[in-house]
Amino acid sequence: MSDHSHSSTNDQSSGGGLNAKSIAMILLIVLGVICAYVIGGAFAPRSPAVILPAEKINFFGIKTFFGIVPLVNTHTAMIIVDILIIWLALSLRRGAKTAATQAPSGWYNAWEALIGYWWDTTKDAAGKWAKPIFFWVMPIFFVVWFANLSKLVPGYEAIGNFIEVHKAGLTGYDAVNLFGNVYGLDGEGTKVTYEMLKEHSSLGVLASPVAAGESTGVCEHLCEVVPWFRGLATDMNFTFALATVVMIMVQVIGVRALGLGYFTKFVNIPALSSPGMGKIDFAVGILEIVSEVSKILSFSFRLFGNIFAGGLLLSILGVLLPVILPGGIFLLETFVGSIQAYVFAMLTLVFMSQATHAHH
Repeated sequence: MSDHSHSSTNDQSSGGGLNAKSIAMILLIVLGVICAYVIGGAFAPRSPAVILPAEKINFFGIKTFFGIVPLVNTHTAMIIVDILIIWLALSLRRGAKTAATQAPSGWYNAWEALIGYWWDTTKDAAGKWAKPIFFWVMPIFFVVWFANLSKLVPGYEAIGNFIEVHKAGLTGYDAVNLFGNVYGLDGEGTKVTYEMLKEHSSLGVLASPVAAGESTGVCEHLCEVVPWFRGLATDMNFTFALATVVMIMVQVIGVRALGLGYFTKFVNIPALSSPGMGKIDFAVGILEIVSEVSKILSFSFRLFGNIFAGGLLLSILGVLLPVILPGGIFLLETFVGSIQAYVFAMLTLVFMSQATHAHH
């Protein structure tokens, strides 16, 4: 009887009531509703400007990248990714030393399992060429993965420099001081026209969109935010450069494995002297050149399109329904970002592995 009563009490305590996590989640939802719908103003979500190319920024007085090229928000995003990868490498190195003398932590085991999976997959696909190929596949996976996941940090693409709206068709907002040197966007927003830009050209809107903002720290007319960090894969320069490096290294590994005979895959001169299908083999080689170039484009646009579309979806739905729904979109984007990193690295592995085999 006492045992039955005890078990009933445990069932009620475990099944009823709210734990600390549930209470915290409810409070955050309530706080989000209050900020978005009750307080409003600078605390309400604003529709961001959709800009395709990376934007120039002034990051705490730094305006150029090593004094060579203007600093853009994907430069800073790349630095963040580099720091994360270096931190991971150093942490795993310390973890490997610790694992030699005592039981490793679950955190270390998880990363070891991930790297072990990629090593086993590379060995199965590339055989004796697994080691040089692995040293390309694994870093590419981590670069793309960290780039895709880091952009999901709240505020990542929302905190930056205020500048004058310098393009007709965008929506501008008034700047409102929150505290200290921190400002937010207030007002309903105004669609900027060319006539408005021309009227305020004396502020430097047309000639130099950053000039007016630099004089006072805040733009003097309608504002837009240029974020300090931007999703790295939403910049075509990054995806195109990464795809180009991959395809160049595919050719390098092919030459290492097969020698200069590798290039008969593209220009098959001996096939011209062969009867029958020789000329067709030569024509197929020319098509292979087109195929290699098209892989760069497919690599670039696949990664760029998925990540850019995801960020756009998150910003739009975050304005339409700023509470609860963005959390689900964040989970979706986490999945999509991870899948895109996996696909990019796996295709790199496949192309490099194929290059080590003689073409027939």
